Amino acid sequence: MNSLWQPNCLSIVIAFAFSSAYAQTVPDKVNLNEITVKGARNTPAQSNGNYTVKGSTSATKLDLKLKETPQSVTVFTQQQMQDQNLQNLDQVLEETPGITVLQDSVTGMGEAQYYSRGFPVDNYQLDGVLANKYLLGGPRFIAAQDSYLYDRVEIIRGSNGLSTGVGDPAASVNFVRKRPMAKKSGELNLKYGSWNNKRVEFDYGGALNKSQTLRGRIVGTWEDGDSFMDRIKRKSHAFYTVFDWTPTDKDSFTFGFSRQHRNVTGAPTKGLMRYSKVTQDYDFELGDSPTHWIDARDVPPSFNNGAEWAFNKATSDNMFAEYKHHFNDHIKLQTAYTRSRTKSDLRYGDMGVNGYAPQFNAATYDFGRERDKYDDKAFDIHLDSRFKLFEQDQQFIVGFSGIRHTQTRDDYNFSSSGELNVDDAKPTGIAAMTGEPIDRNFYLWQAIPLDYWNNGSYPMLGYNRAWEKKLGPDGLISRDHLASEQYGPYFALKLKPAKWLTAVIGGRWLTWRDKGGGKWSFYKNKNNVITDDTVEMPDEGYAPDHNKSRMYHDTVRKFVPYGGVIVELTPTINAYASYTGILKTNNVLRNRPAYGEGGGWLPPITGNSKEVGIKGGLWNDKLNFALSYFTMTQKNYPTLEPTGSRCYEWKYGGENGNEPWCFQGDWEYGTGKGYTSRGFDINLAGQITPKWRMQAGFVKLKIDKPYDAPNSSNDLGDDMNLEYGGTYTAPDKTFKFFTSYDFTPKLTMGVGMRWVSGTKPKPWGHGLSNGQYYVSDKPKALWQPSYSIWNVMARYKINKHAALAVNVGNLTNKRYYTNSRSNFYGKPRNASVALKIKW
Repeated sequence: MNSLWQPNCLSIVIAFAFSSAYAQTVPDKVNLNEITVKGARNTPAQSNGNYTVKGSTSATKLDLKLKETPQSVTVFTQQQMQDQNLQNLDQVLEETPGITVLQDSVTGMGEAQYYSRGFPVDNYQLDGVLANKYLLGGPRFIAAQDSYLYDRVEIIRGSNGLSTGVGDPAASVNFVRKRPMAKKSGELNLKYGSWNNKRVEFDYGGALNKSQTLRGRIVGTWEDGDSFMDRIKRKSHAFYTVFDWTPTDKDSFTFGFSRQHRNVTGAPTKGLMRYSKVTQDYDFELGDSPTHWIDARDVPPSFNNGAEWAFNKATSDNMFAEYKHHFNDHIKLQTAYTRSRTKSDLRYGDMGVNGYAPQFNAATYDFGRERDKYDDKAFDIHLDSRFKLFEQDQQFIVGFSGIRHTQTRDDYNFSSSGELNVDDAKPTGIAAMTGEPIDRNFYLWQAIPLDYWNNGSYPMLGYNRAWEKKLGPDGLISRDHLASEQYGPYFALKLKPAKWLTAVIGGRWLTWRDKGGGKWSFYKNKNNVITDDTVEMPDEGYAPDHNKSRMYHDTVRKFVPYGGVIVELTPTINAYASYTGILKTNNVLRNRPAYGEGGGWLPPITGNSKEVGIKGGLWNDKLNFALSYFTMTQKNYPTLEPTGSRCYEWKYGGENGNEPWCFQGDWEYGTGKGYTSRGFDINLAGQITPKWRMQAGFVKLKIDKPYDAPNSSNDLGDDMNLEYGGTYTAPDKTFKFFTSYDFTPKLTMGVGMRWVSGTKPKPWGHGLSNGQYYVSDKPKALWQPSYSIWNVMARYKINKHAALAVNVGNLTNKRYYTNSRSNFYGKPRNASVALKIKW
């Protein structure tokens, strides 16, 4: 057994052993309420049947009501996730006001892409502890995070460097785990839905001894099914167990472990290019080739451009431990540690991602294999103090937190790219792809004939089959070792100089380090034999030949501020204003052989959010609402300016791969303005009446990009916009809501809708062969009109222990795209039925 998990397994055994021992050694009843500080707690340990909570610590770590938090907050409780049948993070964020979800493929196969207020969402927390997408499974697996393991998901829109550190001024997502309660209870859900989807959910917990000082909970899911796309199959399971131990009225311990596994087979990583340009008989010297524009928009949603042998398997294990000590009723020390290990294995064969031309019996072909190992450790320790000043309750938190990420990636692929030259797809040229020995450079920018595709049964290449036999270092094209860490102290103060006035002041002194590099080996001969020629990397600079890769190091130290003012207008309504900061590194420049003037890395990109608005909590904060106006800005965005003649050399050119190649060097890197966005949002969530629940939100957004690119003459501008979402065009208006009503004590019905305004993406991407853009003169092919998706649900209580629920998604069977580039569609009309049993 892996030594990482041995202490956690031991703690589980000890916990069960103590369940009987402590029944005799501890007094009959410990008043668990005595370990909480005086005053009503705003942030609940677990949510109830509402669609909101009273308070949250996600934004500042302070125990603030939602109407006291000077940022926009959305909370998805387990009750709402069950009512809407939201089973993973993708589905939760898709229904979150102000969040845009881009999907390149089915959940778990394509990389997750989330945007808020025009910026990518890359900040996460796990029970308030600093996290990242790797600690949650990685860029593909995080979308499949099983929502049933969590009591709620909290989304804080805007910059949140105080709680999450490095990132964009977009939003942060906090996963709040389910915790043991004293009262024993259980739940079993049996679900069946469209495309033969079967799912089982189980949840049971309660006190394990008479004195209720030891409590436990076990949660599990199992899922198996197909997809609306042909030939795709999905299997997954998740397991989570947690124990709380309260040996005294001042101390409490928590131990937990979870495992999530997912296997998707037969799926592509991306869909067909929606509109593409193909060339014939291209002359690289003269550039005079006939072009044809190919439209793939009429391909049905069920079409699958992935090979039948493709798969993505991932397993993510997470352990965590917490300790809380109450010095008295006013001061509490809290520590938390979590560690996650993830292994993923992706094998893919995608047809038509960079060009699809059935008229010419041709398409591009991307194939390969990626195997990743992530190891992430995060910790948090803070002191929480509450005191009286100005005859008002105050709160001060000071702490230290950090996270470290290490990653090893093995690549076994060369993907096709550039423009689609249909002459590359001649059968005489494809013969080598069916198993004959081939030259390594043959397949770099090649096409395949569609006659060979045969609905995904296209064979793996000969050298791929060799790698299948031996996936050790002899088969590697590259191995990368990456590491990053961030850590630092932070503080937050809730100061009330008067009953009607509250100031929230905080900040984080952030240190961020990044280090990466690798070792390389190439396919060496034409006899399906791989020659290992790996070389360890130096610590600095460029390697002298193509068998080595460049190491990079980067360190950033900076203070990130947080400030807000809340004015009480009435006992239930507040006005607020806030300024929050965040930063991220200029790591996009690592793809270029150049530095900022004077050498070294460019300064980090800093971002901030300014927000003003009105918030309220009605009926004892059971119904929360907010109206806010926001602006988001970035500084130190990379620019490329002409400064004279200069040549930056790469050591990867030439026939032998180790000759100098001169990048067009009469440019110098600098910094300038970044993206800006502004707009307003309106949110309503909670219980309107004891029988009526709702969550709704409207967002109006305007974004200004730092470049006119991607279709511009500024070479770096193209890369910057592509790196930071140039292929993403945010809708300027979105409206989402879901509401449910108890018509009788037994019958509950609900309806939801998400409306997205039309988008008009600019053309993107340039062909590497001639510098022309794929769709530069056909932009309307990328436009998507506004659309709305309607969902309905009904639940009928058979008796006090059992209920029957039905959900129908995309009721009108609306066809819509889930990204700006490919023809990958959202789910068509679907339905599911569930038997829910509680005891």
